[in-house]
Amino acid sequence: MPKRRRRFGKLFFALPVLLFVVAIVYGYFSVSQPGSLVVDARDAHTLSPLAVQAYVNGNSVTTPTTLSLVQGVYNVTFSRLPWYQTPGARTISLSAGHTAYALGEYAPTSEIIRISSRGFDTTSISAKGGLSPVVWVNTSAQFVVLLGDQFNRVIINPNQNFTYIYQSMGHFQYSIWQTDFAGTIDVV
Repeated sequence: MPKRRRRFGKLFFALPVLLFVVAIVYGYFSVSQPGSLVVDARDAHTLSPLAVQAYVNGNSVTTPTTLSLVQGVYNVTFSRLPWYQTPGARTISLSAGHTAYALGEYAPTSEIIRISSRGFDTTSISAKGGLSPVVWVNTSAQFVVLLGDQFNRVIINPNQNFTYIYQSMGHFQYSIWQTDFAGTIDVV
């Protein structure tokens, strides 16, 4: 009987040591296993994919891309794209063996024209066809009747606005009815 107790005692002592070693080995392999970081960019309005430069901890990639990286925290920034607002930076925490996503949503930049009792604050702008919203904002105390080459008469009440997206390229005029106030839009 005493021999059996000794064996059981040795086994009982070795079991926690063995479990400790297994835990360390498992921890080492699970942490060293890479995770996937998917970096993508989309047009916020149409959800169409965009190919842009992005930076993951300062290293340049082109979207869309999937990176195999060790567990950690990654800073993802997106480059400027003409006619769009640049999305803010993303801080992504990546766990071993998991997938994390960094999505940059690019919203089209609006071209704003303010209307006052003295006319337009700008009389010449450029817009991207099919993308850039052109917004006329009536800041005057009276309604105005806006005329345009691509749209008919539009009544804009005080503190209201009218938005139009030009679909075709060209040089277009806009004006306020029964005034000399006019301007042009170059759509590229």
